[in-house]
Amino acid sequence: MESRKDYRKMMNIKKRNKNYVKATVLATLGLGVFATTTVQASAEEWKANTVEQIKEAVKQVKDGIYIIKSGDTLSGISEATGITVQTLAKVNNIENIDLIFAGDKLIIKTEDGKVALVDSKNNIKNEVKLSKEDKQGINEVQKQENNNVYTNNANSTGINNNDGVINTVKPTKPSTGNNTGNSGTATKPVNPIKPVDPVKPVDPVAKEYTVTIKHITEDGELLSIETTKAKENTVVKAKALDFSDRGYEPVGKDTQSITVLTDSTITFTYKKKDNVIPPVENKVSISIKHIADDGKVLSVETQMVEEGTIVKADAKDFTEQEYVLDDELTKSVKAVEGATITFEYRKVETPQPIEKFNVTTQYVAEDGTKLADNKVQEVEKGTLVKEDAIQINGYKLVGDSTQSVVANSNKTITFTYAKDEKPYEPKHTSETVTQVIDENGTNLGTVVPNGYTVVGESTDNGVVTTAENGDTHTVFTKTINVKKDYVPVHTEETVTVNVDTNGTPLASTNGYKYVSESTDNGVTTTAENGDTHTVYKKTVVWEKDAPVVPTNPYVGQQKEVIRGEYNGTFYEGLGNSGMVWGDQMTASLWAIHEIANGGNGGSYLTWQVRVKGTNEIMWTAHLN
Repeated sequence: MESRKDYRKMMNIKKRNKNYVKATVLATLGLGVFATTTVQASAEEWKANTVEQIKEAVKQVKDGIYIIKSGDTLSGISEATGITVQTLAKVNNIENIDLIFAGDKLIIKTEDGKVALVDSKNNIKNEVKLSKEDKQGINEVQKQENNNVYTNNANSTGINNNDGVINTVKPTKPSTGNNTGNSGTATKPVNPIKPVDPVKPVDPVAKEYTVTIKHITEDGELLSIETTKAKENTVVKAKALDFSDRGYEPVGKDTQSITVLTDSTITFTYKKKDNVIPPVENKVSISIKHIADDGKVLSVETQMVEEGTIVKADAKDFTEQEYVLDDELTKSVKAVEGATITFEYRKVETPQPIEKFNVTTQYVAEDGTKLADNKVQEVEKGTLVKEDAIQINGYKLVGDSTQSVVANSNKTITFTYAKDEKPYEPKHTSETVTQVIDENGTNLGTVVPNGYTVVGESTDNGVVTTAENGDTHTVFTKTINVKKDYVPVHTEETVTVNVDTNGTPLASTNGYKYVSESTDNGVTTTAENGDTHTVYKKTVVWEKDAPVVPTNPYVGQQKEVIRGEYNGTFYEGLGNSGMVWGDQMTASLWAIHEIANGGNGGSYLTWQVRVKGTNEIMWTAHLN
């Protein structure tokens, strides 16, 4: 968000730009060089209607549409209906609440908590939700009308409470804000606020008045009219406009100025120029508006320009009124009747400086002798400061022991003391502070934490301090030594024991085959530090391997051998015994008994063979 200073700098740079054709634009629009302007109603004789007159007219409305009459004000209509000026302006798209025109239609129908305009098919064309103030105002008007003013039907106005009664309101307290001009009446009720604390004074806001600049001919024709808002006691300057293209020249001074004390008017008079034939041209009215985001109309200008021309306008600087441009610097529009150029602005709040004052507290004897150092403190304006007297050795206080001031300026609080005939007897106080220290020397605070055990404590001799009045104070330090609690550790192991089927321990399991195993529940031992250890015993049972004793070791299987191998030599067509066994031992036994001995002795061979068909490895033998 740019500051007011940055905004003004931007505007000045724009004005200095050599391509900035402001003079041409002003000539085209017929604008002067005075401050902000706004459209003003006709200067003919005008008399405001009373609220009672407006109320009578409101009763005659149809379909919730009120026809504005000469003498009506928006605030008067608000008071007659109970609807706030702000809501009326919003639902009716009124940009300047001080400017309404006789004959215009005004929506005042309220229903279901809204004020709205509907068409013949009951479709909502425009609506605004009723505010809390609207509802309060409508109820107040209803009370004034003895709770039965308007009947809720197709031609009624007011808010529908679903009981056939329409509520309208009269404001109970005048409102400030933007409702100035012809109305001068309240638009929003304000409930009284009960004060509970002192309120900081607010600097008065300078009053604003309307300055009207008229440009008229000697025979009374109005050439141009503008208005501007100006603060009280400020100087407003205006310059005559150039109407030479219309055959007029100013009479008298080209520049006028006034000091604003009330609503004022500056009038420039023009006469027909000699021997000038005004050109024949078709003039149309265009508006140049400067609108703030809070609804305030900063300026409205209405000018007559030649139809069909392109009209350019520049945004104005309203930083003095705390508004900055939130739009383009320059805009243009084609001149047709009713054309409008609108510049949008937003409010910039300027923080008010905080005023501060010094409050000094002094301590003096009755003869003015300074007894202690002054206490000086800076506080915001309007702050209530309270101070208590201090004790001074050999003196006693004269007057209140507590004093207070409101810091509306630099203030002084003075405590006065008289010489004390009785000497002051110093007082002694003491306190003990605790610290918890672990075995590493770390300070753990003032309380022994969980998980620690106290192993000792001690208190020192204390540190003594003495005040100016002789009072003494001793601070003792109590040290608690702790150590972190040990968390026991649990370990476990399994010891394996091999035994035979009789339970005899085995040094080796060679020649044994596995039978079964089991593990006991273990034996747990606890060390001095709390550690535990569990030893589990696993017992594995083995049985001794039995020798291979075939049921009939001498009978093999007769199978057809396709190939054989012995000591790395492969044989084909061997196996003259025609018998094969599953192992070499059986083959050898058969060979000894059946071939060697049965054959009356002799040597024999055994070798691996593969059986035809299955390729199974077997053993066979034959007599050598």
